[in-house]
Amino acid sequence: MAVKFDANRAWSKAMNMLSSNRQVVLIIAGVFFFLPNFALSLLAPEIANPLAETTPAETPDEAMAQLSSLGAGFFAGLVGLALIQAVGVLGLLRLLTDSNRPTVGEALRGGLAGLLPYVLAQIIQAFIFMFAVGLPFGLLAATGNPAAATFGFGLALALGIFLFVRFALLSPVIAIERIHSPFAALGRSWKLTRGKVGSLILFFGLLFIAVIIVMTVLTILLGLVFAAIGGQTQLIGAAFLGSIANAIVVTLFMAVLAAVHQQLAAQAET
Repeated sequence: MAVKFDANRAWSKAMNMLSSNRQVVLIIAGVFFFLPNFALSLLAPEIANPLAETTPAETPDEAMAQLSSLGAGFFAGLVGLALIQAVGVLGLLRLLTDSNRPTVGEALRGGLAGLLPYVLAQIIQAFIFMFAVGLPFGLLAATGNPAAATFGFGLALALGIFLFVRFALLSPVIAIERIHSPFAALGRSWKLTRGKVGSLILFFGLLFIAVIIVMTVLTILLGLVFAAIGGQTQLIGAAFLGSIANAIVVTLFMAVLAAVHQQLAAQAET
């Protein structure tokens, strides 16, 4: 008989991890999740919000034209930001779960060791999503039948959520178990989440909704304050709020993933 996933235990474990390591967690969250976003929002707002002053695309051709117009600097900035945050993610996971209590430097060196496998696994995952989700939706949408397109969207959404959950433990597998083969890491995440998809979808879904509600309320309230001040302060305030939100969400989600991984990995060994 399969052991059920305990969402309450995972949440309690995640909060305990953050509380027990709050000082070093704040360092990693600040350096890797807050500062890069904040700096990018202030120094290169066209990268942080590239289509802010662009009319929304109405066709795929228009969307591709808008993306092409962004230039190489935009994509280089995104890649750089993604790599910085990836090192932070992997280092944070090591820091939260290693019983030897590594220093921030040791955890980040471990994160760097897993960076290339992590990037390769993400690329492989993107291709899987492209063919498993994008291709069926594209084929059904291309028929021009509204019913087929609607069905295709629903199918793509369901498949996307399913694959997201099955590969959700990719980063903990690489950072904590130190599995550095991209295919093996994806396979390990798939194995750990077997039989737990429904419970994990519910858990992640409720967490996502709660985070969105809290962050939206805080953003609106603080945004009104900055808007009342106006001028440059409003722009800096908006960048600050967005960067803080990014740091909080990423840090929280990594702690949750670490706790989920610990629970499912322990169940897999029994």
